[in-house]
Amino acid sequence: LPATTATQAQPAAETQQTVVYYQDGEGYLVPVTRDVEKTDGIAKSTLQLMVASPENDLSAARLGLKTTVPEGTTFDLDIRDGKARVDLSREALSCMSAEEETLMVHSVAQTLCGFDSVEEVSFLFDGQQRSKLTWGTDVSGAFSGGYVNLESVETFSSAGASSVKLYFPSSSGRMLVPVTRTVFSPADISTAILELAKGPRTDSGLESPIPGKCGVKSVSVKNGVATIDFTKEFAAIAQTTDGGHQAVQAILFTAS
Repeated sequence: LPATTATQAQPAAETQQTVVYYQDGEGYLVPVTRDVEKTDGIAKSTLQLMVASPENDLSAARLGLKTTVPEGTTFDLDIRDGKARVDLSREALSCMSAEEETLMVHSVAQTLCGFDSVEEVSFLFDGQQRSKLTWGTDVSGAFSGGYVNLESVETFSSAGASSVKLYFPSSSGRMLVPVTRTVFSPADISTAILELAKGPRTDSGLESPIPGKCGVKSVSVKNGVATIDFTKEFAAIAQTTDGGHQAVQAILFTAS
């Protein structure tokens, strides 16, 4: 009789959750959690998810988003002592506008700074250090994480300025967009919630998660638990199409 062999089931690859940044239709960067196969080069594998390709474009499009790095771009990555130096291949120089360049650079920097081993990111392009890209985007210095979708670059360097990260629903209501806002008061949870209640800039294309005319009476934190007391207008969130889920998520993300 002929010999028979049994097919051995291959064990599922171990994965790790990482965060990538895609762009939405308004030009904002949006963080998305992805499962990436756990390897020594997981940071580089994560960056590859943002490169335009049929598979990556489809994954982003399912969320109403777009990839940020030109098709065919590859990465050479070196991480030492909290500093990442990433060399993007020449395909990265094919952006069609200054906005595309800015989104590419900041999405790569934010994604890398999401790893505990990275505190700042510097760039090379096609093996060369550049001060500016084709459309004038400044890439001469080091980029740090945290300041995603910065509302006002001009005032951030002013004396006494700090920043808070707020989360506002996109115009479609499908996702929350992080926005870094410059403030001239302590960058604590009270300030963040008060700024969230003010809503996004009128020209931002974003929506306010807090009902109109709703105010904040108090914010307190005890044993790691925040208690936020809104005025009675807050009850109106229950009348929204999702029952207030988007508003609650915006508050939770901003508070955390």
